[in-house]
Amino acid sequence: MTPLNLSFSATSINATSARQNITISNTGGATLSLQTPSVTGDFKLIANTCGSTLASSTGCTVSVVFTPTTSGTRTGTFTITDDAGTQIASLMGIGTSPATDALSPSSLAFAPQQLGTSSAAQVVTLTNSGDVALSLIAAQILSGDFIAVNSCGASLNAHSSCSIVVSFQPKSLGPTTGLLAVSDEYGRTQNVTLTGIGTAPPGVSLSPLFTLNFPVTGIGVNVLSQIVTLTNNDNFPLTLTSTTLTGDFAIAPGTNTCPSGPNAILAANSACTMQLIFTPVAGGLRTGALTIVDDAPNSPHVLRLTGTAVGFTLEKNGDTTVTINSGQSAVFPLLLTPAASTPGSAAATFTCTGAPANATCTVTPDTVSLDSIRTISVTVLTGTTTASSSSPSQSRILWLAALLPLGLLALRRHRLSGLAVLGSLIVLVGCGSGRRIPGTGGSDPTPPTQVTPVGTYTIIASASCAGLTRSVNLTLIVK
Repeated sequence: MTPLNLSFSATSINATSARQNITISNTGGATLSLQTPSVTGDFKLIANTCGSTLASSTGCTVSVVFTPTTSGTRTGTFTITDDAGTQIASLMGIGTSPATDALSPSSLAFAPQQLGTSSAAQVVTLTNSGDVALSLIAAQILSGDFIAVNSCGASLNAHSSCSIVVSFQPKSLGPTTGLLAVSDEYGRTQNVTLTGIGTAPPGVSLSPLFTLNFPVTGIGVNVLSQIVTLTNNDNFPLTLTSTTLTGDFAIAPGTNTCPSGPNAILAANSACTMQLIFTPVAGGLRTGALTIVDDAPNSPHVLRLTGTAVGFTLEKNGDTTVTINSGQSAVFPLLLTPAASTPGSAAATFTCTGAPANATCTVTPDTVSLDSIRTISVTVLTGTTTASSSSPSQSRILWLAALLPLGLLALRRHRLSGLAVLGSLIVLVGCGSGRRIPGTGGSDPTPPTQVTPVGTYTIIASASCAGLTRSVNLTLIVK
């Protein structure tokens, strides 16, 4: 028998290795009897050309695979017995457990930290307890005033750990939250929540530091205001000289608690606030600044302001009045035109309202990016079908129930004419499919199409993005 030893390469737990062959040869001059071969351990036979006998000067082959049930070195034997004795081959393979990606802790809390400074680092640990390397590791801060340094690199060796170092660098006063995301080869993302508190430094300062960013906003739309804080951490009163704003930004009315006017004073160890709003007048990136001048040594205090604006128009691209019969479709072409400098990453979503009874209204496409002029189709389908419609026989029964009192009343007044009315009602109910002979087969016809009532309807197609909505009124006439 050859070979007498089979060694399989490292194989993941519950996976199956490539096959390896063992050959049993009869080198003698007489036919041998063979018993059924067997294997032990995490190995199995998947092919066997050996029969119950083996002729002289011939051979047969068996194929063995390795399917580890646990990690580490696994051993077994292949055994076959014949007239010449028992032949044994040793089997060996290494089972490997898959990589793991245990992440700990799931949250980090930082102590209060002065604006513009960096906290002591805290560590998030990624552990791979598997027998193979963990690959495609990526770590990034998704939100918040935090910084992460990934010391793991793109891969982590088996049975080892690595660190992701996180620091807190607040730019705004008060509590703040953030999110660290860690992903790997398994296609999932693990999140670590981050919290901290920003505190004002000594002296006079503005919060946020450096830049205040506003979300994407529609032209002419005022987004939710954001708070700016002026802090006087000196032991002396602060004299305010002026407060100015540039760009598409404004102080929300009634929100400025900072002193104003000649010789305006902000008391020692106190703070004041104002709420800024973004009021874009054109598309694209819009910039400005808040400047506060006072008698502090580091005056003036300047906060840069940025925001991205989107704009578009929605108008007809053909007839806005369509006349149809119930059961037909009306199509209204529209044209969506983005404003100059509108970022292509912005997208408008469409809605359609005002469809009459037994009709549907759809917009195609229902979402478009604002990177170019787009043609939009509004389709109103009338005469929609419902599967819950009553069958004709059910309808006749309802009519009979409604008219039967009339027949009884006539019968009471004039017996002969009353009988005639009742007879007529019974004949009406018994007509058509209602008189089908039991057992003759057939089925009720398809439920009737629902009719959209005759009339003139106003269909409103709307496109919305970043708080901005544009609408077009369309007229549908059903004859």
